[in-house]
Amino acid sequence: MAITDKTEGVWVLDEVYNKQNQGGIWSYSGVASLFVWGKNTHGLLGQNNLTSYSSPVQVPGTTWQYLAHTASSSNDTDFSLATKTDGTLWAWGANGNGELGQNSEVKRSSPIQIPGTTWGQYMETTGGSVFSLRTDGTLWAWGRNTSGYGRLGLNDKNSRSSPTQIPGTWSNINANGFATMATKTDGTLWTWGNSNVGQLGLNGPVNTNYSSPKQVGTDTTWSTSMAGGGNWQTAIKTDGTLWIWGYNNKGQLGLNENGGPGAGLSGAKSSPVQIGTATTWSKITSTNSSAVAIKTDGTLWSWGQNNQGQLGINNEADRSSPTQVPGTTWANVLSAQNSTIAVKTDATLWSWGYNNYGNLGLNNQTYYSSPTQIVGDWRQGVREMGATWGGFMVIKDL
Repeated sequence: MAITDKTEGVWVLDEVYNKQNQGGIWSYSGVASLFVWGKNTHGLLGQNNLTSYSSPVQVPGTTWQYLAHTASSSNDTDFSLATKTDGTLWAWGANGNGELGQNSEVKRSSPIQIPGTTWGQYMETTGGSVFSLRTDGTLWAWGRNTSGYGRLGLNDKNSRSSPTQIPGTWSNINANGFATMATKTDGTLWTWGNSNVGQLGLNGPVNTNYSSPKQVGTDTTWSTSMAGGGNWQTAIKTDGTLWIWGYNNKGQLGLNENGGPGAGLSGAKSSPVQIGTATTWSKITSTNSSAVAIKTDGTLWSWGQNNQGQLGINNEADRSSPTQVPGTTWANVLSAQNSTIAVKTDATLWSWGYNNYGNLGLNNQTYYSSPTQIVGDWRQGVREMGATWGGFMVIKDL
């Protein structure tokens, strides 16, 4: 993000940090510390062990900056990624597909550096595949690519154990299951991978796979807020409108309809469809078959499948259109594997949903169908949130 010229109004966190680094506003003395919790298969929590934790534990280091988001629909993503303030990229956990970028398949239970010093903010992991942007807008992919869908976007189906560039200049990436989408710096939206139920948004044909990026329509107003659940996708445009497409068996498209059970195309959409008429959507995230989103007024909304309380509305009834989660001071939200964490403007941290592995950081394995506060001193601020398979990561100031 460029350094802001705003002299009034509200700055987002990136604007504050960039302005501060330029000089001319207050100095910052906080320490960027990384905390993790949840499932720890293959050492994806970076603790140099395989012990799961149901409450936050710290990963060594004080210069962590950005965290990867793990796809909500891929159960073989037992690894983690994070960048440091010096632009280095670090990985740990499973490595059976070369996902740690070390040109090997040796797993690690503590962070190991991936070559390079210009890694940027946006990273995604899904099913043994990895995508990461550099600060120059180039997009790189590595890991598993043998599923038959070409989900690395490299125009082949060969796995990679070290980063390989996808052509183009990009602004964000979202990977879910076997379908991937990304925005370019010109505001266009591109997708690739599996399209069995229209989840690539290309208006058909279905059951056609693409191993390199294909443009969705001709629109140039897509923002960097995107999410999806493997067979459905959603994205916000720069005008604040929310769009959605793909499978709809649990009402996850938010259109007040659903296609019912089974693998058919009933109710599915193969091109983007707008949810309602609101122009105040600002952030969208997703679990397997449900979505959670924030509006500019600080309200939080959810819809789709709710069998594990993942919608945060104090029940387990599915919703096929956006339903408000109580509160008007929500600042950021992130979902994965039917669990959600969210930050309020008072810097408190909350979670709800699935909790089999201690995903919610509440020191137990109890499911919660409404937001429950995570104990801890978050008063200095949560800078960044990331997801693992079975847990979460946050960078907070100490």
